[in-house]
Amino acid sequence: MPGPVRILAVRELAAFFLSPLAWVVLALFLLFHGYLLHVTLTATDGDVEATLRSLLGGAGFWLSLFLLAPALTMRLFAEERRTGTLETLLTAPIGDAQVVTAKFLGAFLFYALLWAAWLALPATIVLLGGSPDLGALAARLVGVLLAGGAFLAAGLFASSLTSSQAIAASTSAVLLILLSLLSFAARWLPEGVLRRAAEEAGFLRHLEDFARGIVDLRHVTYYVTFTLFFLFLTVRSLESRRWR
Repeated sequence: MPGPVRILAVRELAAFFLSPLAWVVLALFLLFHGYLLHVTLTATDGDVEATLRSLLGGAGFWLSLFLLAPALTMRLFAEERRTGTLETLLTAPIGDAQVVTAKFLGAFLFYALLWAAWLALPATIVLLGGSPDLGALAARLVGVLLAGGAFLAAGLFASSLTSSQAIAASTSAVLLILLSLLSFAARWLPEGVLRRAAEEAGFLRHLEDFARGIVDLRHVTYYVTFTLFFLFLTVRSLESRRWR
């Protein structure tokens, strides 16, 4: 990793921990998933695998992603625009693509740290006598990281479009909801290429195998492609400022 990208990424990660919002997000994230763990264990009569499958692929997981991605990315470019520091950053001896990569890595590393803290929940299950399938758990976490990367990249793109954090967060949330609903909307389309394309384009469908503990290269490719696509759009969004 080039030195400037590493330095900027570390700066972005440090900025998360210097912000009260980051600690609030961490606390609410763990409280929310701790509550889900309790409710799901009760509903499944202590079935550890069913509980983890629900936690890492159910409605609660998607709700946390819909809230996390906008919260973590809304300030990354919007705040730079608002304070006027974006122009300084873009005129520094570092390319737009490197700036976008560093911003994304900072947000992604913080996101990964949230899920590292989340591992305390299955660890609690083990201490209480449960025995989760560690291979399946690892596969689910791979899906969580890949899906999160795509969501964060979309949020980063939304943040590059405006100087308002509120608008960036709402734009990101709407974009993610629309992309996630594609899988459901496909059910009302007639059989054919368009229906299959809508099914494949939806975010939700590709996490199903991960939730079952299966790592499929097609789903990995999908999330990586979507992440790179939104990062590309973000670079183009920044470059467009030079033409104005």
